[in-house]
Amino acid sequence: RAEILFDLGRFDAAARAYRDVVDADQDGEYAKSAAYTELLAWEEVLAETDARASSTTATLSSVEQNLVTACDRYVRIAPDDEETVKVRMKAARIFADHERFDDARSRWNELIGNHPRDPLASVAMRASFESFASEKRWGELREYASKLRSQDIAEDKRAASSIQKTIEAASFNEILHEREPKVEPKEAGELYRAFTQAHPESSYAPQALFNAMLRYREAQRFDLAIPMGTELVDTYNRPPPSRPTQARKSAPAELRKSEDLASLRAKSMFVLASMYGAAAQPTEAISWYLRYANEFPRGEERDDSLYNGAVLLQEMGEYERARKVLEKYLELASSQAEAEPARWRLGEVLEKQEQWKAAERHYRGLELSAPAGGNLSAR
Repeated sequence: RAEILFDLGRFDAAARAYRDVVDADQDGEYAKSAAYTELLAWEEVLAETDARASSTTATLSSVEQNLVTACDRYVRIAPDDEETVKVRMKAARIFADHERFDDARSRWNELIGNHPRDPLASVAMRASFESFASEKRWGELREYASKLRSQDIAEDKRAASSIQKTIEAASFNEILHEREPKVEPKEAGELYRAFTQAHPESSYAPQALFNAMLRYREAQRFDLAIPMGTELVDTYNRPPPSRPTQARKSAPAELRKSEDLASLRAKSMFVLASMYGAAAQPTEAISWYLRYANEFPRGEERDDSLYNGAVLLQEMGEYERARKVLEKYLELASSQAEAEPARWRLGEVLEKQEQWKAAERHYRGLELSAPAGGNLSAR
């Protein structure tokens, strides 16, 4: 009867009839084929009527619920059948489409545990990673990925690499989003520092060093912040790539967010310079300001780095160096209006060098309407 109903295209009735066959004797001769054909019939009903519930709701439609129930029934009856892996994935996908990730993950995990060498096991693993990331459950993702390292799926090199990268990304995001907001700046800096020690080769290590530097600086612990910034700049002293590189496909989309390395180095140099300045160590501050301007001639802080370096050089009485830096600043300054204080400083420096004629020519060249002062302090 069930076969006739299926052949006639009466899939709803056929599915129920096949279910009756299975319920009558789950160990019987026809139970396996009846269970599989039942889920096929429910798939036909779903396709025929488009009876999917909206993806915005966690509640499955009655047809979707019947289909996942049929999938689970088939897996119980034929756990070693070659179709079992695909059937598990089918049920998991329905739950995932409705963001019922706990239900989806339970089926993905069964697949990973029972069929670790099947190609779909890696698909299930990545889907699990993506689901945790989409929910921003970083600590749980870290724990989950860490457990997978001891399972058979980790024997595959690509899977093992994906697991390790996910552990690193989840650990970093756990600190950033879950742990840092709950602690004082110094402790936050220690969390990031611990991350870099645990994962020195991670693509997130530069960002962690940068964050550690900022948190230590916020805690007014320049003695701890400066080594973080210095380590970042010196350890990752590589030229930026000639063109953007694509994100690794093995990492879930939610986990691929990491600031450009060149940008981190540039920001670190400027922060290091400002910290040395605040710590009354002008020689080191000048060094970092000028290093920034040299390595990042188009950097956002180039103008401020040149100006601040020139101010400190002038204050230290190194007038020749101050003159050269000011001239370079005036040549490159992106805003001539903001460059007005530097013009007057250059005149002062020429006076200090007793280059009276040059100073006279310089002052004569200034517009009579320009203010004879302005903010001459470091920016």
